[in-house]
Amino acid sequence: MGRSSYFLAWFGGCVSIGTFAMGSSVVGTLNLLQATLAIAIGCFVIGIALAINGAAGYKYGIPFMVQARAFGFTGTRLPGLVRAVPAVVWYGFQSWIGAGALNMVSATLFGFDNLIFYFITFQFLQIGLSVMGFQGIKWLENIGSAFILASLVYMFYATVQRYGDELSASLLTMEGSWGMPFWGATMLFLGIYSTMMLNVSDYSREHKKGTAQSLLTTIYAMSILPCTLFMGLIGYMVSQATGTADPIQVFANAVDNTAVNDHPAVYRLRPSHHQRTQQCGTAHLRADGHLQDQVLGRHGDRWLAGLRHLPPGNWFSRAPLRAYSCLCRPTPPS
Repeated sequence: MGRSSYFLAWFGGCVSIGTFAMGSSVVGTLNLLQATLAIAIGCFVIGIALAINGAAGYKYGIPFMVQARAFGFTGTRLPGLVRAVPAVVWYGFQSWIGAGALNMVSATLFGFDNLIFYFITFQFLQIGLSVMGFQGIKWLENIGSAFILASLVYMFYATVQRYGDELSASLLTMEGSWGMPFWGATMLFLGIYSTMMLNVSDYSREHKKGTAQSLLTTIYAMSILPCTLFMGLIGYMVSQATGTADPIQVFANAVDNTAVNDHPAVYRLRPSHHQRTQQCGTAHLRADGHLQDQVLGRHGDRWLAGLRHLPPGNWFSRAPLRAYSCLCRPTPPS
């Protein structure tokens, strides 16, 4: 990948419905400036960590599982599982959200309502894209990132337009805290991408040579920052104005537009596309990388990893928000 494709691959891979919940979790403790700085600091620290841990993959072309062999062949199993298990679970959970969006569109436009059908179809669509490897992901992210950015900018604008009066009366005058709540929020947004630090070599080895470490750090930080900032602040502002912390409700409440309300099915396609761009690059390829190294051959592992994502989707859709801790990501406070 060239620099632009590499940037867009990380940009599209950072979209997560859970980021809305992360933003909602700091309501009542931080003001708007503090929330923005917490997100920015977390993203830049992650950018530095990604550049450091991805140096071996970029310089020598070795993937995460080879880099982990510093612990011995047997010792690679633990770090591999630490990365693969959350990827499998997170993939299934977010695929359920994307399938739910497709099902809502189908029910609205065609009268066909079958969530299980769309969940399985959505899974096989993503598996097919993942079998193509990073070249398939490259084009998916290159095309999808423009759509994602336009959607997030519009959602942010619509949120400010809809809740501007409530926000100006509370967020801008709120004192907040620069103590533990601020640094706790910083760690929260840093932790969203903590699992990516483990296997960043899988990405960096695909990047063309000739990029300095300082520029790589900038690419990582600036690709992560826009999506995290927009989604985190949207969740923060909507929750402050409405009191809801559910990420799907936040997504739905972010826009109050006549055209969108007249054609709600079109808007509901957004979470489906957002989840597909994030899932293929950051979850599925990570799970099949571990299986390829430890268990199966070159392509069979990707299909098996995809099928292993099926059970977590429905379970996590019914689990409480505390279940997020199983995914090695911070859990928003109740």
